Amino acid sequence: MLTRVLAITAAVALLAGLFAFGLLRPDPASRYEGLQALPVKGFTLPRLPTPTEPLPGAVTLPDALDRPALVNFWAAWCAPCHHEAPALEALAREFAGDVTFLGVNTLEASYPAAVAFVATHGLTFPQAHDRGSRVGMEYGIISVPETYVFAPDGQLARRIIGPIDPQAVRALLKELL
Repeated sequence: MLTRVLAITAAVALLAGLFAFGLLRPDPASRYEGLQALPVKGFTLPRLPTPTEPLPGAVTLPDALDRPALVNFWAAWCAPCHHEAPALEALAREFAGDVTFLGVNTLEASYPAAVAFVATHGLTFPQAHDRGSRVGMEYGIISVPETYVFAPDGQLARRIIGPIDPQAVRALLKELL
């Protein structure tokens, strides 16, 4: 009985701590955390099928870039991810050939749900499946969606926590070209 009371007390304390952490975080409106001296972290992950790449394979983000790159972490269960997907697709088409776009499905239990998300939104830029969320953890994501924009030299230009503002991202990408 004492063990159960201690377990419940510990669980309540943990939840209270997580709740307090959420309240003490910066204003969500300040999603643009500005310039940070963090280099790109290259990775290779299994590719999710897209209309332009329907066959299995791998997606790689190299450690060394030759142009700006945008990496968007998302999950099929995430409503804001569904909301921003069309804007990301439009930006990927607008900057095709000039900016590397990569979507990374993370924090996802269902591979079929990830495939359905890509198909539903008609995403044509490369999409990867981060099974086990290894890459997401290496990047330090705290939620989805979360987007990283890298300069051509591989330095992090912007980290966006939450849905993107397409106009702000467009301006940033133009600045980086």
